[in-house]
Amino acid sequence: MFSPLPFLPKVPPMTPEEFAALPWQGLTAHIGPVSQVTPLFEALLKKTNCALYMIYLGCVGLCHRRTASVFDQKLNLLLMEQIFAYQFDGRYPKTFGITIDDVDDTSDKARAVRRSIAYFFFELLERAPGGFLSERPIMDIAYMIHLTRHLCGAPNAAAVDGWLRGLIQRLNEIAPSLVQHSPFLYDYPDRESWAAATAETHGAPLPLEVLDLALDLSGLDLVARATEELAGIDAAQNQLLVPPGALLAEGFDGRPYGRDR
Repeated sequence: MFSPLPFLPKVPPMTPEEFAALPWQGLTAHIGPVSQVTPLFEALLKKTNCALYMIYLGCVGLCHRRTASVFDQKLNLLLMEQIFAYQFDGRYPKTFGITIDDVDDTSDKARAVRRSIAYFFFELLERAPGGFLSERPIMDIAYMIHLTRHLCGAPNAAAVDGWLRGLIQRLNEIAPSLVQHSPFLYDYPDRESWAAATAETHGAPLPLEVLDLALDLSGLDLVARATEELAGIDAAQNQLLVPPGALLAEGFDGRPYGRDR
């Protein structure tokens, strides 16, 4: 398991007392109404889906650091690996059931917050059975940004928002997408041409280094570096990833995760 904490703003962990005082009327009460999320669309447009997944991964890292002292972090660590692996193949991730009732729960705040961090990514996966999401997952990313802001709190808002602005600007430069709308299957003469358009929307995998705004990425082969990092993931140790043996048994062509079985 990996953690991208060294790449992120130094958001201090909440104390148990701060967590107890954190307002929580359920997830949907704290991600902001759609009217607040809508302005993010402009900032999140015109970049690949892989770029959007890296924003989500970075937000999980911030939530991981912020909640480290108040509940178990295993799900966050597994989730970051899952998000990263999803850039490479839609067959890699698997989900477990998290319902809206789980995240809108007010009786067990720690459990609800822990599951809320994963909720929107699982929603994204469940809308894309058997392959990459063809629609841009902008709303899920926007909701996750709002949840991250809520958990990090007003004292950390400048650091979090500054990092987000910098990351979005970087992704505009290194992972632009000229596709103006999501590829819709029935707009194409056959599934192969639709799959090619979907691949363009999805984009190339990005390494964890893109989250480090202090790092100069010039000269770094982003895909090669991301591929190296993928091979460092042991999917057999991550319940959110399909083990290599299972993928091979299902007819996977090649070496899953770039590793030997």
